[in-house]
Amino acid sequence: MKPFYLNGMLRSLVFALVGIFTPVFLYKLGIEEFGAAKYGIMLVAGYYIVMRITTLAGVIPISWIIKKIGFRRSIAISLLILAINLGSLLFAGNHFWLVLVSAIAGGLNIPFYWVARSSAISQDSDKVQVGRQLGNLMTIEQITTMLGPFAAGMIIEKWGFQPLYILALVILVISVIPLLSMPHHTHLNGASWRGFGLWLTNRRYFHIGVGIGSRAIDDYSISVLWPLAIFAMGIRVGTMGGIFTLVAIASLVVRMVIGRVFDKLHAKHDFSDELLYGVSACVNSIAWILRIFVGSVGAILLLDMSGTIFGTTYSSLYVDYELLGGKRMGSIAYWVYGEMIYSLMAIGLFLMVGVGAWYGIWKEVFMILASFWVLISIIMARESNLK
Repeated sequence: MKPFYLNGMLRSLVFALVGIFTPVFLYKLGIEEFGAAKYGIMLVAGYYIVMRITTLAGVIPISWIIKKIGFRRSIAISLLILAINLGSLLFAGNHFWLVLVSAIAGGLNIPFYWVARSSAISQDSDKVQVGRQLGNLMTIEQITTMLGPFAAGMIIEKWGFQPLYILALVILVISVIPLLSMPHHTHLNGASWRGFGLWLTNRRYFHIGVGIGSRAIDDYSISVLWPLAIFAMGIRVGTMGGIFTLVAIASLVVRMVIGRVFDKLHAKHDFSDELLYGVSACVNSIAWILRIFVGSVGAILLLDMSGTIFGTTYSSLYVDYELLGGKRMGSIAYWVYGEMIYSLMAIGLFLMVGVGAWYGIWKEVFMILASFWVLISIIMARESNLK
């Protein structure tokens, strides 16, 4: 697990630097190219639609490549593709067509990394201590990355986006080093489009599919659309980075304990962990509705800081349930099908955001969708007591 910890730590630092600011970069680029804010939003939506269509089309054949070459080589390939993704954004300001290259590379990177990583962690972790082990991994990644948004915001304000992407590429190259000590191994596969349909309609996995789809809406809303909404309010990128860093620090405190809490509650074999997950999902759903009405730095910071307790609990328990499902199925196909439903829901989200941008209601659209689907994701807790 140590190579995963180190590689994941450095990779998370890359995304802490560029993650919330890439949609801002695309938004500004869209305005420069097409002359109106709504086209900036539509460019962002189009970018992530292309990315997820690429993932959806490529994840099954890539999963068979992963089975053949193993997890270490798969993650190494993902780093190369991610370098193309970031390098394309580095030069996209002068060569607009590179936005398309970046989106396609981003879509190919996802299965090469996330299918391999998730399968390895789910099968190689201890079922009794899955919450603790995953909590340790997420805590290490959070410690490394919590200052990333603030640092990135300062870099952008002083030097622009290009130095930021150069720094991210340098860290990405360094992240290859831990993979050299990772042993070669792989897991069973069996993924197919027919299998995806059977998996999604199987009542033993249907709740997982709903939960993963809901998580896609929440993930892209909090990491892409919410930062974009904050920037569209006229808030500077430096201030925005500071907000996300403060929230990350608060989230770290919760993450340090929630893994162990889950293991203790899950060991009772009652409904303790399900209740905690349900409450955190409900509060997170309410927080999304409240975001519609905030418009100042103080209000944003107050809402996000207070909401991070339940938001982090919600996301941490979701990942625990997802890993339990992966351990139960015991196949790479589980993570392939997860990426497929995740991609389908993300495509649907950004299509609606694009339409909403045309009518000037894109913020309300994604916040209402996030609120609804977070609430629906409570069904994910069914995984707790399945064998």
